[in-house]
Amino acid sequence: MQVAILGPLEVTARGGPVAVPGARDRALLALLAVSAGQVVTADRLVEELWGPDLPRDPANALQATVSRLRRALAPLGSQVVVTRPRGYMLQVPADSLDARRFERLVAEGRRRLGERPLEAAQQLGEALALWRGPALPELADTDTGRAEAARLEELRLAAEEDRVDALLAAGYHADVVGEIDALVQAEPLRERRWRQLMLALYRSGRQVEALRTYQKARRVLGEELGLEPSPELRRLESAILAHDPSLGSPPVRSVPVDGVRHNLPARATTFVGRRRERRDVGKLLDEHRLLTLIGPGGVGKTSLAIEVAAERVDEHPGGVWLVELGAVAEGSGVMSAVAAALGVRERGGIGADGRPLGDLVVERVAATEPLLVLDSCEHVVEACAALASRLLATAPGVRILATSREPLNVAGEGQYAVPPLALPENAAPVEELAGSDAVRLFVERAAAVRPGFSLDAAGASAVAHVCRRLDGLPLAIELAAARIRALSV
Repeated sequence: MQVAILGPLEVTARGGPVAVPGARDRALLALLAVSAGQVVTADRLVEELWGPDLPRDPANALQATVSRLRRALAPLGSQVVVTRPRGYMLQVPADSLDARRFERLVAEGRRRLGERPLEAAQQLGEALALWRGPALPELADTDTGRAEAARLEELRLAAEEDRVDALLAAGYHADVVGEIDALVQAEPLRERRWRQLMLALYRSGRQVEALRTYQKARRVLGEELGLEPSPELRRLESAILAHDPSLGSPPVRSVPVDGVRHNLPARATTFVGRRRERRDVGKLLDEHRLLTLIGPGGVGKTSLAIEVAAERVDEHPGGVWLVELGAVAEGSGVMSAVAAALGVRERGGIGADGRPLGDLVVERVAATEPLLVLDSCEHVVEACAALASRLLATAPGVRILATSREPLNVAGEGQYAVPPLALPENAAPVEELAGSDAVRLFVERAAAVRPGFSLDAAGASAVAHVCRRLDGLPLAIELAAARIRALSV
């Protein structure tokens, strides 16, 4: 059993979702989850759930809401939401709550920062991967929700920075420059990120860029806050100008390494449904060293591939490495994209030691036996086919999972046509409509942009109609659900 609040509320039991359909029922569960293991008084629950618009009989209304929630959580057992003299309590193991697991992993990662930075980076990465979107959207209009969401968000931001410190301490300066730059763009007023970017650039031999980064930080802080950089940031600039030995530089390393097992992105949203497809793809990947997921744009090939790959990280000695080819303009860039994902250094298409880049990639793959995820191969399909053929012939332990609108047509290739999401029947009852993957996706994405969105009988029929008109294509359904900000179903 799992209760997830680091994103839209999600409850699972025995590997399957448990629906909590009502907006107020979901808010009640979220409130209890925030204080899991502690009694939340009835007065406080009434105040948070109804605010100034109190029902005629608040005690009765709360009791009815609790009863509905208990019915929804019936698959979890009868002692999940328990009554206490002054209120109610969510009684679940601490590790059943993603927020508690997140805090535990962050604390464990920080304890390892000094002596075992790679282990620290791995644990902090696992913690950050639990996030699926802004925390507690169901409680966005409550004092408790806003306060707890702000606390968790601050912890998340600090954990991102702790993970960068761990990778820098382990010597991955060049590998994390791009990641730190993205973190700076997301939160440009956090000076710690500017310091990390300057240090990573300097230790990568990019002193001029490190000094330009300081000037940019100074400009941003001045324009946004009217402040000069902190003494610590100014001292770092002076140390870089002087090539101060105290800046040091641990041995330069490249990913993949022990302790860093993948480069898969953390999900910003939940992955809905696809249980049968995940099982089928996993089975085919066991049978074929190259498996290509094919289908039209928007059908969810990439999401399915990443979800399957994430489940197999521990099965591959060399980890799992995503190669994103969507931005690769021509076939000659495919090898460079693979090299970057694997941490193989290059200069202008040649390996850092002067050898052909392709030879170094093949050596790395043969030595580590990873699972490579080649995403969006359709516009460079010939180069991907040539790469796959070479790797399969020279690296017996490699597995390749590709996504493309057409097969690679390589000997031994397995193929899987990714279907649209399952659609409900026209005359299905509301419960059956709400349980279909397509409708669930619409509802979850709609709730993310309009907190409290839920299905009633009329709404369920309309959502099902929209999903059918969109042929069950996940991307189309997500784009439609985003319009809930301005339009009714």
